Order: sequence, then C-alpha cells, then structure tokens
Amino acid sequence: AYYYRIGEDFNVSLRCNTPSQAARFIYLNKHCFNGLYRVNKKGQFNVPFNGKLSGGSFDADHLRAVSKQIQSVWFKCVDFEQTVHDALPGDFVFIDSPYAPLTPTSFVDYTKEGFAYEDHLRLTRVFKELSDSGVRCMLTNHDTELIRELYKDYNIRVVDVRRSINRDGNNRTGKEVIITNY
Repeated sequence: AYYYRIGEDFNVSLRCNTPSQAARFIYLNKHCFNGLYRVNKKGQFNVPFNGKLSGGSFDADHLRAVSKQIQSVWFKCVDFEQTVHDALPGDFVFIDSPYAPLTPTSFVDYTKEGFAYEDHLRLTRVFKELSDSGVRCMLTNHDTELIRELYKDYNIRVVDVRRSINRDGNNRTGKEVIITNY
C-alpha cells in the first residue's frame, strides 16, 4: 500500500523538479518490478511493486557521492535531436534509444508517446549528421533486420545479453547490437 501511495504522489507531481520528487523516483525505482520505468497512456508511472518487503531504498553515502559528481552537469529533458544539437567534432554521444520491436507484438512503449518507425528513421538521420560532423557516436539496440538496415554503413557488433525484465524467465537472453561510427 505504501509503494502505491508513493506512486500516486509521484504521478500527481510529475512535472515537479524537487528533492521530494527525486526521492519518490528513487524509492519507486528500488521497489518496482526489476527497476523498470514504464508509463501508461496518460504518462503516469505504472510499474507494479516487486513484492520485496525488506531491503534498503537507497544508500545515503552513494547518493551524496553522486550528488557531488553531478554538480556541474546540465540535464535536459528534450527531444533527442535537441539534446545533441550542440555536439561538436570530437565529442562522444552515446544513444540508448527505445529499442526496435523484436516481433510485431513486442512491448516497446515505455512512454505515452512511444517510439515509432518514423522516430527510428529520424534517429538514423541524426546519427549520420553527427557522424558527418566528426562526432563519435555509439548506439545500442535489438539485433533486428530494421536496425541492421538503418545502420548498415556503420560498424555493427553483435553481443549476447541477459535481460532481467522479461516476464518469462526462460526468455531472458538475446542478442543486441552495438553500433559505432569509429
């Protein structure tokens, strides 16, 4: 009940950038199913409780250390094209975009907006623009025909992965690609 009350408070305050909202996010992340972040069509967090009644929600010393490290970091919450707009030659951009679906029924909508085929095309164009301007880029995604075709002009390395989110414990391995322009 406490977990779901924190979730309700988090959803009521979605646009608040306060320490209290950050604390809610950390709590939910530590106590939701496999640390998954997913929202419903209203944009509200909706991941179920992980069922663990013991265990810490956070490590205070670790949070202080992270806080110290990010004092000079500038966070943006904008579309990916805007995020990389100021990238300069020699910069490194890592892209962990929403993954292309493995099957027509694969779950990939972690946000209410989703990430459609057109978004993958737009991301490919941005990757090319960054590459052409001398920005070093790395992107990860599922090993699908679509992704291989979109990034066929770049270095593609296939890696075996273990996933902890799949609801079917027998289906928690797979292949992903690491794509680089260097």
